[in-house]
Amino acid sequence: MAVIDDKALRALIRATPELIALFESLARDGTKRRRTTVDELDQLISLDRQRLIAVLRELGEVGLGEFKVGRKGHPSRLEWSEDPRQLAAIALELAASPSQPTGEIAGPPPSDAAVPGDTTQLEPGEVLEHSYVLRRDLRVRLRLPVDLTLREAECLGDWLRGLSFET
Repeated sequence: MAVIDDKALRALIRATPELIALFESLARDGTKRRRTTVDELDQLISLDRQRLIAVLRELGEVGLGEFKVGRKGHPSRLEWSEDPRQLAAIALELAASPSQPTGEIAGPPPSDAAVPGDTTQLEPGEVLEHSYVLRRDLRVRLRLPVDLTLREAECLGDWLRGLSFET
C-alpha cells in the first residue's frame, strides 16, 4: 500500500506547477496507465529532459511509485504504486487544498509561528496531522500530539488492531 508524503508532494507541486497538467491528464484518462515515461511527460509539460527525469524520480520519492531507469530498450519511467487516477486525485486535492501539509501544526499557529515542517518550536500538547493511504480510495487522517510516547503509540495500535472484523 502506498504511503504518500503529503508535505513533500505539495512542495514538489509548488516547485513544479507544470505537474498539474500531468495529474489532470491522469485523472481524466480512461485507461489505467500503470506507468508514465519521460517521453510521455515531455508531451504534457515543457521542461528540459534532465528536469523531466528528476521530476519522475521525485514523484517516486514522495511515494507515488518507483522510478526505473531505461535499460534494454525500455524507456525511463515512473511505475505508479497505485491506480494513477486515484493518485492524481490525491495530488490535485493537495494542490488545491488550502489546508496545511502533513507534518505541520494543525490548528492556529502560535504567535511565534514555526517554520513549516520545523518541529523544534512545538510545545507538548500541540498536535500534528498525519495521513495514510489505507486503500486506493481511502485516506486516513490522524491528529496526534507532538510528544506522543511509545506507550501511547502502542496503545493506539492495540486499539486499532481490535477494530478488525477478521479473525
